[in-house]
Amino acid sequence: MKGQGDTALLSCGATEYMGLVEYHLDLTTSTPLPIMGETRQVTADLVEEYKDVFSGLGKLRGVKVKLHVDPDAKGAVQKQKRISLPLKDKFDEILDKWEQMDIRRCR
Repeated sequence: MKGQGDTALLSCGATEYMGLVEYHLDLTTSTPLPIMGETRQVTADLVEEYKDVFSGLGKLRGVKVKLHVDPDAKGAVQKQKRISLPLKDKFDEILDKWEQMDIRRCR
């Protein structure tokens, strides 16, 4: 929730804790929204027909990407966020899983 300017009135964690925000990822994959005016059923049928494309982790390999960056843009340094001690083990598990899935690489 945002107030005037860029100041957050409540943090993301607070809104989740208070039950103001809920995530329903199961709904987004099982009942896709209509695409370009099609009905939900037509969209669901397309997702089912091409489920090999709409499932799993998508990765684009063998393609070089060029990022166009404004040379006059100023860089920004953000402070590293600390992970609370009770969450550290769970966080490490997630990072290890991402490495096994080749999403994240250790440098």
